[in-house]
Amino acid sequence: MRNIVAGILLGLSLLPFQISQAGQIDLQSLLEQMLDRADIAEFPEPEFVCRQASSCNRRSKTPGTADWFAGADFDQFYGCDRRAGRDEWIMLDVDGPGAVTRWWQTQYRGAGTIRIYLDGAEAPIFAGTGDELIGGRAITGPPFAAVCGGGRNLYLPIPFGRHCKITFESPSVESDFTHTSPAFTNHSLFYIINYMQYAEGTPVKTLTRSDLQANEALIARAGRALLHPQDHVLAIDRTIQGGTERLGPGQSMIRSIEGPGAICRLRLRLDAGDMSQALRSTVVSADFDGKQTVWAPFGEFFGSGLGLNPYQTWWRQVEKDGWMTCWWPMPFRESATVRVTNCSTTESVDLAFDDLGIAAWDWTNRTMTFHTAWRGENLKQFVGDDFEHMEAWNYLTLDGRGVYVGDSLSLYNRPRIHWTDGRWIGPWWGEGDEKIWVDGDTFPSHFGTGSEDYFGYAFNHTRPFHAPFHAQPIARGNWGIGHTTNVRVRVHDRIPFKSRLKFDMELFHWQPKRKIDYAATTHWYAFDGAVDNGMVSLERVREKVAQAPDPGLTAAELPAEGPLDPFLGEPNMAMQQVFSGDRFPSVVVATDGTVLAFWNGVIVRRSEDGGRTWGDEIQVGRGFMGGGVTVDENTGDILAFVEASHPPAEISVYRSTDQGKIWRVQDTVIHSDRDDRAPSMHMNEHGITLRHGRYAGRLVRPTRWYAGKNDRALWPQHYTNAIYSDDGGRIWHTSDPFPANGTGEAAVVELSDGRIYYNSRRHWAPEGVNPRRRWTAWSDNGGQTWNDLAICEVLPDGDQVRDYGLMGGLVRLPVRGRDILVFSNIESDNGRHHGTVWASFDGGRTWPIKRLVYEGPFAYSSLNAGRPSTPAEGWIYLLFEGGPAGGGTLARFNLSWLLQGDKTGHGELPGWTAAQATVLP
Repeated sequence: MRNIVAGILLGLSLLPFQISQAGQIDLQSLLEQMLDRADIAEFPEPEFVCRQASSCNRRSKTPGTADWFAGADFDQFYGCDRRAGRDEWIMLDVDGPGAVTRWWQTQYRGAGTIRIYLDGAEAPIFAGTGDELIGGRAITGPPFAAVCGGGRNLYLPIPFGRHCKITFESPSVESDFTHTSPAFTNHSLFYIINYMQYAEGTPVKTLTRSDLQANEALIARAGRALLHPQDHVLAIDRTIQGGTERLGPGQSMIRSIEGPGAICRLRLRLDAGDMSQALRSTVVSADFDGKQTVWAPFGEFFGSGLGLNPYQTWWRQVEKDGWMTCWWPMPFRESATVRVTNCSTTESVDLAFDDLGIAAWDWTNRTMTFHTAWRGENLKQFVGDDFEHMEAWNYLTLDGRGVYVGDSLSLYNRPRIHWTDGRWIGPWWGEGDEKIWVDGDTFPSHFGTGSEDYFGYAFNHTRPFHAPFHAQPIARGNWGIGHTTNVRVRVHDRIPFKSRLKFDMELFHWQPKRKIDYAATTHWYAFDGAVDNGMVSLERVREKVAQAPDPGLTAAELPAEGPLDPFLGEPNMAMQQVFSGDRFPSVVVATDGTVLAFWNGVIVRRSEDGGRTWGDEIQVGRGFMGGGVTVDENTGDILAFVEASHPPAEISVYRSTDQGKIWRVQDTVIHSDRDDRAPSMHMNEHGITLRHGRYAGRLVRPTRWYAGKNDRALWPQHYTNAIYSDDGGRIWHTSDPFPANGTGEAAVVELSDGRIYYNSRRHWAPEGVNPRRRWTAWSDNGGQTWNDLAICEVLPDGDQVRDYGLMGGLVRLPVRGRDILVFSNIESDNGRHHGTVWASFDGGRTWPIKRLVYEGPFAYSSLNAGRPSTPAEGWIYLLFEGGPAGGGTLARFNLSWLLQGDKTGHGELPGWTAAQATVLP
């Protein structure tokens, strides 16, 4: 075996890769091969083919026909077995020898049983849910099995000698998946399984549970290596000195290597005034033995995309300080050249070139040359307006012999929301399936279920993630306007080809006729003579890179936060009845400034002039108002939560895409909390869109858990919590419980530093703790956990003669750089009256001023604030039960009016409020 591998394996305490036990392929040899960095550059021996099973729609049969782009890529199987009185739907049924190499799947709800049968055994070697087997620890655990962005991913190889069958038993015994156009449910299964097949007679040892136990230490060491790739690289035999240079337009920095070897570490850093443009207009290229085989924009060669987006995989990483590293081995017989060229015609860039690591290499008849190609198209218009009308975009077509090893996608999503369109249409771009033809395929041997599925995540996940073999370094364009980068790299799921490989990706956008900037970078190894259709285009890389909108803008392209001045000026306050009878308020302000007042029923009234006049009542849904109406500032959509009856009860989520005019129920998944308890919506304050820090774009709304139907004896078991969504409100996760029992209705706001302030009603408190004041806590991880529990002694919780609180309103004014909060409740010793508002100027630490709103009947209340540059700007809105005419009353006032109130002695007013004395009586 080649001596160059030793550098990898010394750190692992493993032997160099070899087929164990007289040429036998088994779990041990496959794990060792996975970590042999040199092996990727050698054509496989023994040879294998890589193929794929998936839930793609079976109506897709022939290119050019109406069904070729058929959607509904779920609940599609390869037949059905009847075993022990149950239907087991076949996901994979393949003869060996071979191995399952990469398994991706997702469900809204991870129900149903998956079984893995090897070599015709009657009993499965593994059985469990997808969350347990593919995303959990039932087989192995992280990093080989993990959930990334909603996708379950399994990369532990499962070898089999004669046969492998994988089946799915639906949680519904009445399920019939014989149709080709299935109806989507929350149990629907999407899956992609990659597997390798060796030639007949290749000795492969079928996996057993004892193999997992025997290789437990090896699996653990290999997992650690995959998570720390920088510590497990090819042994560097020599280095080529690096350096730093300022590259003017058209200039290059070149490093040449003479003599045989392999580049095993390429590490670069770029700096420029416009980094996104520089990462596209600066090109990395490489020649091996006199032939250029690498040409790609700097950022896309390293998988960072159009921006500095840190991530790490087994083959590449991007660090926060800008250093980008590639560990793919690049062997050459006699010489190599690496060139970094500033292709801009106007701007200079600063390049740091770390010492180039060269490994010794023994060239064999299986050794191949490394290739990278790039193809891009700006302002690409999507042609389709439904799942049946799409087009294919070619990532790569090449002729020759070699192995395909990875790719990255870099795009800029340009769509705008059509505010007047009654349909729900979102900015999601990634429903298209991959279709890969290898050699003589007449039908793609790789036919996927969606672009995000190919890259290992699901349901347009909007959070960055990274894992050893796939990553999403940036995801701003998944559910809004902005950039997205997806990365996939391969080891055992690499694709050998002997004559030809063609890789197409379907293009489908939820907004028909929308435009997008789309670029794919592909990586492979090939023997001499391979020809590809990669793009070497100075014109294309010089095109102006689209700039993502200011992250401080909402979907209406208006600022989410503005100056303080609009909330000041002449004191102003007005009240008007907007609802009669009933109860349960929630008030929100849409991104265009439309004010929406919600009331039990569930009904809403809209005001397009800042709350001066109101439209007719609009029915949202049928049921019991759940409170917590949430504006998604990323899309402008509004979500209303309705429970069938007093909770706990079935929850429906209604969505409006037109500022509250039309409402449609949507499919929604709300996962239970860590104790498997489902949250209730009723009757918490409105939700929020996070704007600051690493969780920007996340939706958060307060919720609660009922131990029973509001049974007083069970109050000590109740607690509040929150739900949060990273996909625009379709899948919600439930936070850890608020760190105190006996809590009920709650409110949250995000502060300017990205922390979340949580303020909760209290029904019960342990001996010695005041149950008649508000309880607070904080989150610094986007609403997943809560800490720093405290009682706010200045804020009352309902009338003070009983241990029974009252839903209160809470809002942070949308003022840039300031944490001004307003809270509403009653200040009463007996009975629900004397509605009052308090103000905090330090994010809820102190509440130095308060003002009476209405001295008569006043119960539940909800607060919100007007948005900058809209008719609502400068107003604070308070919708409460009670008022002069009863029912639902809306008070509209500014901060100057509140500052006329009484000091509480709880903290000091900031100095700038003194200027208001000129307008206060």
